[in-house]
Amino acid sequence: MSTTPTNASTGVQNVQSILEGLFESGRGADLIRAYFRVAENGTKKFTGAAFDRPSGVPDPQADFFTESDLLGLSLLSVPVGGEIVRDLRAGLFDEELRDFGHSLNSLLATVPKNVRFENSLDDETFTLHLAQGSPADTLWKALRQASIQQSWGFGDTRISKLLATKRPKLLPIFDSVVGAAFGYDHAAEHWNDLRALLQIESVLEGLQTSVSDSGSDISAIRALDIILWMELKGNYAQRADGTLY
Repeated sequence: MSTTPTNASTGVQNVQSILEGLFESGRGADLIRAYFRVAENGTKKFTGAAFDRPSGVPDPQADFFTESDLLGLSLLSVPVGGEIVRDLRAGLFDEELRDFGHSLNSLLATVPKNVRFENSLDDETFTLHLAQGSPADTLWKALRQASIQQSWGFGDTRISKLLATKRPKLLPIFDSVVGAAFGYDHAAEHWNDLRALLQIESVLEGLQTSVSDSGSDISAIRALDIILWMELKGNYAQRADGTLY
């Protein structure tokens, strides 16, 4: 077991403990395999398994938000309202935003496509790609402002999942299960805590081994999301219709 960094939050320590227990028993890979398992009728048991783009298949609209991206959120149990679809069709994503000087699509284009979160843990790279003031952080804040102004109803969960559709290797999913594991209900510290977590050698190696052993090719941050969700999804609050968010 790796030593936990002295400055790690209680949430990071909690998630480390959960993951290391799963890795020691080999259940990390089992949970990933179960998530992507195909049912007898040929469909994937969990709709979220259809969220991930096949390896080697690039997003043809990687620098543009599309209706397909919004539809994809429903695979992760967060369907969107008509307001954002209306505004996307009306061209709002190409209009310059107040306080940002750029459109949402132009901000998206500044976020690198092939950078992985787990390769951005050192100070210089993390500051460049994920820290406050980085392109990804600016895009997050722009989406939040647009959501408030246009009544989209996009909080941390929907924003994180929309960004994960466009930059799945770099930008992690945040939802109620992940938040509860880390001990908070908002994503303000999530990227920093995730960085601290992946700096623990046993955690990053365990995630990478689980991915390899499962036969999948997802990123470390997607593996973390899946493993936590599969292991803990029954422990936390659900919507009235029973779905998790």
